[in-house]
Formats: sequence, C-alpha cells, structure tokens
Amino acid sequence: NVFLRDTQHLYGVICTIWMYVTPILYPLETTIPEQYQFVFRLNPMYHYVTFFRDAAFYCQAPSLYTTIAVFAWAIGVFMLGLYVFHKKQDDFIYYN
Repeated sequence: NVFLRDTQHLYGVICTIWMYVTPILYPLETTIPEQYQFVFRLNPMYHYVTFFRDAAFYCQAPSLYTTIAVFAWAIGVFMLGLYVFHKKQDDFIYYN
C-alpha cells in the first residue's frame, strides 16, 4: 500500500475470495471431490484451520504434519516479510 495505493481496494476482494477458497465454513473431506482436494491443501490457511479444528472442535492434538506445516508457513512468511522490509525500508521515507 505504500508503493501502490490501489492495492487497498483489491485487498478486500482478495481476502473475500481467499476466505471462500479456504475450507472454513465447510469440511473439505465431505464437500469437495477427492481428485480436487489437493488444490485446497495447497492453500496455507487450510493447515491453520485444520490445526484449530483439531484442537478446539475435536479435542485432539493436531497431527505432526499439520504442526510442521503451520510452523513452516509461519517461519517462511516471516522471513520473506523481513527480507522485503529490509530491502525496501530506505524507500519508505520517499512515499509518505
């Protein structure tokens, strides 16, 4: 939003589409055909929703795969954000 002002308008649209693509309000296993489920599992938010569902709704510990996926996505996005921030921090002052 600092460099491209129009992204603030697209952000709401992208978040809405992402919410519908992420199986939050519907269970993936019963609503999506099995041959297309791998596409939904590529969504990083799928793992976070699964992690929360296992702990909160099913009262069981999340699987090791889900736990590793959640932490890997978190660390990866943090490192990417840190890299981009350090790369562009000198340009922030010019775009006030």
